[in-house]
Amino acid sequence: MIFSRKRAIKRRERRAAEKADNNDSADTRDDLRADTEVWLIRQGLPHLIDDYSATQDIFTRMTPFLIIVFFAEVGFGFGNRFSGWVQAEIIGLFFLAAIGSGLLLNLIQKRRIFALPKRVGAMEIGVFIFVPALLSMISANRIFFVFLAVVILNIILVIGGYVLTSYGVVPMLRWTLEFMWVQARDMVRLIARSLPMSLLFAGFFFLNTEMWQIASDYTPLFYVINVGMITVSGVIFIFTRIPDEVLSLERFHSWEEVREIVSSTESPLTDVELDEEVGKEEFVGVPLSRGATSNIELLLFLSQVVRFLMAGLVIGIFFFLLGIFAIRRATIEQWLADDHISEIWTGYILGGEVMITWQLLAVAGFIASFASLQFVVSTMTDEDYREHFFNDMTAKLREVLAVRRQYLTLPEPKVDY
Repeated sequence: MIFSRKRAIKRRERRAAEKADNNDSADTRDDLRADTEVWLIRQGLPHLIDDYSATQDIFTRMTPFLIIVFFAEVGFGFGNRFSGWVQAEIIGLFFLAAIGSGLLLNLIQKRRIFALPKRVGAMEIGVFIFVPALLSMISANRIFFVFLAVVILNIILVIGGYVLTSYGVVPMLRWTLEFMWVQARDMVRLIARSLPMSLLFAGFFFLNTEMWQIASDYTPLFYVINVGMITVSGVIFIFTRIPDEVLSLERFHSWEEVREIVSSTESPLTDVELDEEVGKEEFVGVPLSRGATSNIELLLFLSQVVRFLMAGLVIGIFFFLLGIFAIRRATIEQWLADDHISEIWTGYILGGEVMITWQLLAVAGFIASFASLQFVVSTMTDEDYREHFFNDMTAKLREVLAVRRQYLTLPEPKVDY
């Protein structure tokens, strides 16, 4: 799904040519392993990479971000001790010092002078944290405070970037949204199927005087707290269900089953057959590491939370539009009696007056939050809903895990530091 079919065909043709020219050389297989690891990252599951390393995999992928932040801090780290051309000269010296620190680090680590590191370890992280802080001290009046503030900021950036990069949160979110876009038609159909139940629910609340009176009494903060409690309940439900779902994903019984699943994917291993020696061996499953399990759980959790929120948004818009055309001004005035109607906008559509009020938004939001909670519970517990709305996601993850199982049979690549 992540790779288009056209790109997949080109990749297969290129690999077939490489195999013909090089007789399936070690370099080609190294490239194949590297391509598969990139593919796993793009699926939002970097922890499925064999020997996933902080220095080689996580911090190295953070290198562009760290470099940008490093020079941004150097550029904006000057204070008010100098002014005019002196300050410009100081900024120039800052950049020269920053570049010099990088070149010196490459010499110490015995890398090419202008090479980007293939391993980012303690020394590289130390340069990122402390060099901008030390340079900021030169032009600042409150030396210790500035130094400490920059150091703390950089530590936070390193930790935050490590977590986001380690679990591939950005690719994970992109993978989820792309998958949901492909499944959009099924999602709309299933939400439409849930609307009759939501309409029964709305019959007791949406057209209920007390509901509108309660909405009229709420302050925005209290309203957010109440809707937030319902939303958190849904998130907790998803969180408690995910570990049980992961247990059954990585259960394969034979190499034939693995190859059948892999051949239906668009991964770099789609048309790559198993080595004869591997195919003759007895199939043995490779248990997921704690990090890999957490990565899969996070992906499933994030995908279900996004669906939960999107379902609430769609249902909320439906009831909002229903309220605009079905609930007239006279009805609201009768329900709220002497209470003030908080009008947001009033206009005319098709010759009739329509009015958007705070009460309408509040009631529609309440109903959407409850209905989306019912929706996500149904998609994870009701067999009919699961068949169309949750099993598709687990089937996609099972494809990724099958690719990972074959990927583990590839020889480890040559590493040149």
